[in-house]
Amino acid sequence: MKKLIFFILLFTSILAFSELKDGTYSVEKQDDTNYATFVKLIVKNNKVIGVQYDKKNAQGKLYSMDNPTFRDQSLVTSRKFVSTQDINDISDSNFRELVNFLLEKANNGQTGDFKK
Repeated sequence: MKKLIFFILLFTSILAFSELKDGTYSVEKQDDTNYATFVKLIVKNNKVIGVQYDKKNAQGKLYSMDNPTFRDQSLVTSRKFVSTQDINDISDSNFRELVNFLLEKANNGQTGDFKK
């Protein structure tokens, strides 16, 4: 267990100190519902300057348009991450998973749209 915690801390430290390449990065993950969760990051000057976190159905309709509670939580989560630049400050596990995936892509300069 201690080794696992050590490797997780090491991994997040490496991500935190790696240089992020400028660009737009997005990932989409189908969940158990009719919606796919997605995150879009905009990186500039080694910082995440913008985040969109939402869900969309097969027709492209955003979940946040019909669910104000989710919309508000999504905005709070996105703004908190942009202001702190610390993914460990975020409690939403879906957001953390998708952002960590995109941060790895940003460290390698692999811009684009990804599926997970």
